[in-house]
Amino acid sequence: MSPAGPSDRRRPAVGHLDVTPPPTGERFDLLLDDAGTGVRVVHIVSTPPVDDGRYDQDDDELVVVLAGAATLEVDGVGHELVPGAWAWLPAHTPHRLTRCAPGTRWLAVHLPSGATDPTG
Repeated sequence: MSPAGPSDRRRPAVGHLDVTPPPTGERFDLLLDDAGTGVRVVHIVSTPPVDDGRYDQDDDELVVVLAGAATLEVDGVGHELVPGAWAWLPAHTPHRLTRCAPGTRWLAVHLPSGATDPTG
């Protein structure tokens, strides 16, 4: 993954997301990687079969489904996600993708552990 974000964040920038599904698995396009704050924004495109390995990350993560559909298992419970659905995954929350429609698109925002929970 190489950053696709602006080289100088003090200036406006406009880009285009590659929405072409990979033949299988997932493609991760890094849009922003701010080493100073630890914030990363990633555009993900998923096509079955995907690696259904369990994730256990050091950072908090907010994911939003932009297109398609998927089943995200969090702490052993499956959640059906459709466009507009989102999931807040605090650091070290076990989760995995168990199903997705071809070309499912996500936006993932990774934050340093301890970020504010959007659910209040």
